[in-house]
Formats: sequence, C-alpha cells, structure tokens
Amino acid sequence: MKIEKVVIQNLNSIENAEINFSEGVLSKEPLFLICGDTGSGKSTILDAITLALYDKASRYENAKNKEKTENGNSNTKTTFNILRKGKNDGKAEVYFSIKDTHNIASWNVHKTRTNTYSNTERRKLEVVDGDVRKVISNKIDIVNKTIEELIGLTYDQFVRSVMLAQGEFSTFL
Repeated sequence: MKIEKVVIQNLNSIENAEINFSEGVLSKEPLFLICGDTGSGKSTILDAITLALYDKASRYENAKNKEKTENGNSNTKTTFNILRKGKNDGKAEVYFSIKDTHNIASWNVHKTRTNTYSNTERRKLEVVDGDVRKVISNKIDIVNKTIEELIGLTYDQFVRSVMLAQGEFSTFL
C-alpha cells in the first residue's frame, strides 16, 4: 500500500490541508519527518490517516475521560471530538494505491443542531479509475472490513508498523 494524498478539513488545529505524497518534494523521498510547533497539527495528520483507513485514532482510544479535548468536550474516548472547535463538519480522506488500484477512504464527522454527532455517511470507500470515482461502500462495517482486507493489516498492525502515536515512544522502545 502507498499513501498518495491526505485531505483534512476541520480536524483539531487543521482547518484545511491537502498533503500530496505523489507530487513535489515528498514524491522523491522514501522517508520524511513531520515536525512543527506544539498544536500545529502533527498528530492530527496521523489521526486523519487512521480515521480514514480504520475509523479509529489511538490518541482518543487511550485518553482518560476526565481530559478535555481541543474542542472543549470532556468525553475524550470518542473520535468525534477531533472536530475543530466551532465547526459542525469535518473530514479525513486518504488516497491510497495497492498495485495499480487507486482507492479513497473517507471518514466524516457531522455535529447536529442538538450538539450530537451523526453517523450518517461517516465512512466511504471508493475506487478510482481515471477521473471516475465509484463508491464501493458507505456502510461503516463493510468499509472497515474491506479496507483491512485491501491493506492486509489490522488497525493494531498498521499502527505498530507504520506509525508511532504520540506518547507511545517508550512502548516502542
């Protein structure tokens, strides 16, 4: 699997970002470092990738419920709390390829008028053929299962082998 592009909208400190790994400087590098000031969005980029691919983000799974999130909510266990403060919609998209097949995995969050989070259209998996995007599924369980089968890694395997989540360096060592 090769991650080609990550699109982020209204997640934590990132209002809008598109990171293209297939063009420009990043396309020529086999390895790169994400660095920046505290609160600049480094961990949010990693969260967006795992949310789009696996519907999970380790930073929210391992949090204590008494902690406050960046958007002010106190129930940190839910990934919906990644939504940028003051916004009602957010998304993470990962464009990835496996061999010659190009796919787009999407994760969306929507806050309703009653300040609850909607699961409607939370997940989507598409296959791309040229300029045509075909929806494989928008059902949460099917998308999650299909992505795991496509990539060949469970969420835990992906996190252990591809990325090191914030606060997990000592566990890695």
